[in-house]
Order: sequence, then structure tokens, then C-alpha cells
Amino acid sequence: MYPVDLHVHSTMSDGTFTPKELAFYAKAKGLVAIALTDHDTTAGVSECKKWGERVGLRVIAGTEFSASYNNVEVHILGYFLDIENQKLQQTITKIKKVRDERNVMMLERLKELGMEVSFDELNVGDNNIITRANVARVIVDKGYVGSMDEAFNRYLGRGKPAYIGREFIDYTECIDVIHQAGGLASIAHPHIYKLNVEQFISDLAAAGLDGIESIYPEYSAQQEAKYLELCRAHNLFPSGGSDFHGDNKPGLDIGKGYGKTYVPETLLTTMESLLL
Repeated sequence: MYPVDLHVHSTMSDGTFTPKELAFYAKAKGLVAIALTDHDTTAGVSECKKWGERVGLRVIAGTEFSASYNNVEVHILGYFLDIENQKLQQTITKIKKVRDERNVMMLERLKELGMEVSFDELNVGDNNIITRANVARVIVDKGYVGSMDEAFNRYLGRGKPAYIGREFIDYTECIDVIHQAGGLASIAHPHIYKLNVEQFISDLAAAGLDGIESIYPEYSAQQEAKYLELCRAHNLFPSGGSDFHGDNKPGLDIGKGYGKTYVPETLLTTMESLLL
């Protein structure tokens, strides 16, 4: 079985590889397919697909939406999206506006704390999504902190001095938008939300969830088994990926995570069968 990676980020959000570089890198690492799942955007999909075709790598059009579930931020992956879908792009535009407003306040807060960061230094284009990881990278590069972890632990993490909250779309709306764009919806890394996972997945499944990210670098064997069990119980597909961010997640590689992650192509085949 050939390996795939269904959770990958580029410079269109908080990764450090361009969409073109991702296509070349994934192919060099022996992958046969990736899903480009940048945060709240599909801006890099066309470029990644173009270069993927040239090197013989399949690229799945995706995104990773931030949504609200009972006032908890959760991430929902969308796969096989029609990136020209009007409702999808309207939703992305709405989310980007909220993010941009939050980022202005975040940079003002950092300035109050003695850290000068401008939008120009974030090195983004009109289609890019600026995340806290982008900001963290700049304050690391400028020497205000020594690492990405320190940036979040001291300033940018929830409850820290430079953290600014934002409103999220409801999880039910998120799943509906993905379906309207012809896609499949999978909950990303459910272990990080600290929720009752059985009730959480049951509620999402009732709202139309299609899958669970069941293979992920941070999972224990017990967690992976639990998510596969929940897939069977709710008739959901298992997905998997490394959550590759390039240099923004040191030691984590595409297709392999921290060395033991393996996502077989058969998972992608199963997902595709649901589109027929």
C-alpha cells in the first residue's frame, strides 16, 4: 500500500512550504497523494494541484475550518471541495474578515508589550490566512522569544497577554458548507479538545459529519483504536495525516509525523467511494 497524507499546511496559512514546494517535497518523500488543508482557505489548492500533476502527485482540495462546538473551538477538515463554490468562498471571506480584525488587535497588544510587529513582516498576500503561528514565527525571528513554544506559552496562547479571542462559525454550519461545496467533513485531532469524545462525535455525526481523523502523530495506540471504534459505531470514515507545517512544527515530517505515522492509500479510496 502506498502512503498518503491528508492533513498538510502551506504558506497560504501557517506552514513554511509554498504549495509548489509541498508538491515536490511530498513526491520526494514517496507519497502518492496529499490533501492541502490550510486553515480557513483554499487559496493554495490550484497551485499545488498544478505542480502535483507535473510530478505525479495527487492533490486533494481541502481546508481546515475553525468552528464552535458548545463554545469550544474545534477544527473540521473539508475534503474534495469544489473551490469555486460560491457558498464556500463566501464563508471563507467572512472568516478572513474576522481573523484580520483579530490580528490587528493582536499586533497592537504585542506593541504594548514591547514587541513591534507589522503586517509587512508577516509576509502575506491577499489570499493568505494569518494565524497566531505566523505571528509567533515573526517574534521568534526578531529575537523577542527563543522558540515557537515560548511564543505561545508566554504571549499568544489562550489566556496569555497577547491572546485575542474571535468568533467562530457553528460546527453545524461548517459541516453544511463543506457538503454544499461537494465535500466530505472530518473532525481533526479530537484528542485536543478535552471533551467527552463519545458525546462529541455523536453530536457531530447527527449534524452530518462524515469522518474522524483516526491516524495522527500525537495519538496513543489506545486513542487510535478508540477513534476507529467510533467510526464503526457512527458509520464514519477514518482519515489521517501528519498535520505538516514545515519548520513551524520542528521534527514533524510530511507523511511520517514524528516517525511512526503511516496513512495508507486505502483510506483515501474509501473516502472517494462516498462521493459516488
